[in-house]
Amino acid sequence: MQNQKDKALKILVGSLAVIILLGIAVLAIPAKKPAVAPPDASATPASDRIVLKIEGEGVDKSFSRAYPEKVTVARIIEDLEKEGSIAVRKKDFGGNLGIFVEALAGVENDAAGNKYWQLYLNGKLSPTGASATEAGAGDMIVWRFEAYSDLIQ
Repeated sequence: MQNQKDKALKILVGSLAVIILLGIAVLAIPAKKPAVAPPDASATPASDRIVLKIEGEGVDKSFSRAYPEKVTVARIIEDLEKEGSIAVRKKDFGGNLGIFVEALAGVENDAAGNKYWQLYLNGKLSPTGASATEAGAGDMIVWRFEAYSDLIQ
């Protein structure tokens, strides 16, 4: 009788050990993450996006993009150009000077009229060009076509 109790106890302890080991093994195996489609651009909240507007001479366009980190305004307009969202003509002076925007959305700078594409970041005229100006989530970039003399008064 004692022999049967010892045998039953061994089976019970062995079964519990197997269950515990299986539980540990299941917890140790990393769960597969389901494949996730890239987020829909329209589903990202505005505070997580960079907004770029183009205003002036009959042009009124607005774009909203999410970037994982800060990027230059030059990179944003190059991305928009590559995807066919805007037409851009620029001259790259390289080095610290970077790019100079000569035309946006079909509107060219007008030296005779002293009107140029001016870059604003969060409502302030940018002291640096598109290649040096960085924007991040929640920032508002505006390219405004206006007389340069209006800005320096």
